[in-house]
Amino acid sequence: MLCKINWRSGMAKTIIGLIGRNGSGKDTAANMLAQKLNAQMIVYSGTINNALMIFLDKEQIGRDNQACMAAFLRGKYGDGIIAQGVKRELDKKPDGVYLLVGARDDGDYELVRSFPGSFFIVVNADVKIRWERVRLRKEKSDDDISFDGFLANESLASEEKVASLSKLADYVVDNSGTIKELEAIIDNVVRKIQSV
Repeated sequence: MLCKINWRSGMAKTIIGLIGRNGSGKDTAANMLAQKLNAQMIVYSGTINNALMIFLDKEQIGRDNQACMAAFLRGKYGDGIIAQGVKRELDKKPDGVYLLVGARDDGDYELVRSFPGSFFIVVNADVKIRWERVRLRKEKSDDDISFDGFLANESLASEEKVASLSKLADYVVDNSGTIKELEAIIDNVVRKIQSV
């Protein structure tokens, strides 16, 4: 286990963006990173879920509802509207290390990069592995999906944007293996981040 310290104790906020496609294991990776870096997590989809929960029960909120709400907000207010909500949340927080999980558009990416010394990490895994994980976790109402349905969801605008944003990452985490292998990769990324 690595030390849980703020290695940048002179900086107001250190921001680490984390991106990954559905089922890549970004939440698992985020929990590991948060623990090892003593970071607080802010999830981009949390702002969308908060809006949806005004109208729907938690168990009714699925990827399709999140995508619709996000598309509506971005269509009405432009890319960056969700990042604007996350930024407002960040502005209320004290100095420290923050992990912003689940970037989906250029505005999310720009928010992370607007902080000096920020980092951007992508979590990847083979598409079949991701599909199997999604079906097993049954987190959302639409997680029990066929492989063809999963592939169709990969072409949603939000998922395609994740693929293009992934090319801008500072670090790539391949999460196609075991939890132990993931932790070793995360430890290596943390060492690299802390050495900067």
